[in-house]
Amino acid sequence: MPTTVEETAVHAIWPALLQLRAELATLAPDARCLMRFRPESGVFRRVDSYGAPAATGWLVAVGPGNRGDAATAWPVFWELPVAGYRLAVHVEPSLGPEFLAVLRLYLPVLLGAHGARIGGRVFVTGHVAQSLDGRVACTNGHSQWISNLANQKHSHRLRALHDAVLVGSGTVRADNPKLTVRHVEGRHPTRVLVSGRGQVLELLPSRAIFQDAGCVVLTGAEIPQGLPEQVRCVSLDVDERGHIATANLLNVLAASQVHSVFVEGGPATLSSFIEEGTLDLLHLHIASMILGSGSSAFMLPEITRVSDGPRFRCAHFGFDGEVLIEARPERGS
Repeated sequence: MPTTVEETAVHAIWPALLQLRAELATLAPDARCLMRFRPESGVFRRVDSYGAPAATGWLVAVGPGNRGDAATAWPVFWELPVAGYRLAVHVEPSLGPEFLAVLRLYLPVLLGAHGARIGGRVFVTGHVAQSLDGRVACTNGHSQWISNLANQKHSHRLRALHDAVLVGSGTVRADNPKLTVRHVEGRHPTRVLVSGRGQVLELLPSRAIFQDAGCVVLTGAEIPQGLPEQVRCVSLDVDERGHIATANLLNVLAASQVHSVFVEGGPATLSSFIEEGTLDLLHLHIASMILGSGSSAFMLPEITRVSDGPRFRCAHFGFDGEVLIEARPERGS
């Protein structure tokens, strides 16, 4: 059965998750830090040692080292190894399943992003909402809204937990997204547009995404003169298809101190990260409808053997009657 994510529990813990994100951003690469959260206070407090588990609450341990006595003191233990760096979460079970579900869903994003910052790389999360038959839009391109309101809020939380949100030119043309965090509390991410042939620049006068500061266009086309001051263009190499390698664009973002990216669309853009092995985490929302035809959620090269398909380790969450699948690529498979 999927673990149910309740909106009331998310609302209660969300300010603390934003605080944790801010705390992690201040840590030095070699820091070992313990932070304990207790629901009654609603905030994190740094602590000097694991000690005995609190009556209620949870602890985030960040830094080099080993488990020590923490796995015994805090029996619910999650760990994300990142190049020898230990990112661990210890949860006292009496906190309640509704809170554990929220932590289990969002902490991997925060800790993965922190590990990427320490390693000088970029943590990449993808998200897609599809119908039961794997469609993300009707044949005419209409797609709003396949998912329910719970998932729309979830996508805005993912925006708030990442340094940047990234889409391709097709998404900008079809959906005219703002890519802000209107539905939740938090900071707007940097908006990154990928357009190998530069088609997205043709939409400058008519799309909302270009109207506010914090917009970066990565393109292989010639950069035009007279761009608005809120739009920054970066020129990158493209292949014969006009495609920018995802590793190259991530290197550009890392050099700009962007260490976590939320890839929100469209299918071709997200599929590029999967195909090229640069996706760290995928959130796949399955809506309770069938479209029958239209655009597929993924656009990957044809394979001739089932064993050649990329495989993932999955966990399942319930979102107001619909299902969210957390999928982690199995590297080297």
